[in-house]
Amino acid sequence: MGFREVDMFVALSDKPFLTDKEMASIISALPSTPFLKVYDIKTALGVDENVIYNWIDEGKFSVLNRSSGATEKKVYSIFRNSFLEFIRTRVIKGK
Repeated sequence: MGFREVDMFVALSDKPFLTDKEMASIISALPSTPFLKVYDIKTALGVDENVIYNWIDEGKFSVLNRSSGATEKKVYSIFRNSFLEFIRTRVIKGK
């Protein structure tokens, strides 16, 4: 099993971490399509893709697995609205 980066956004106590301004910046960096790719989120948040795969494994937001086989690398289509709802839970209101 390979190294997995620590989820820097949901450390120890799973407390919010984003200001309203940061949230707006993330939303504007994402494509406005109904589905996102892991790469889209990685680019918008500036995190390693392993963090996003951890979130997917933990069921933090809704995805479609587009992989065709068990040995193939996982290919996910991430529901944009579900991901945005997940990120909104990390916003510190009024900052």
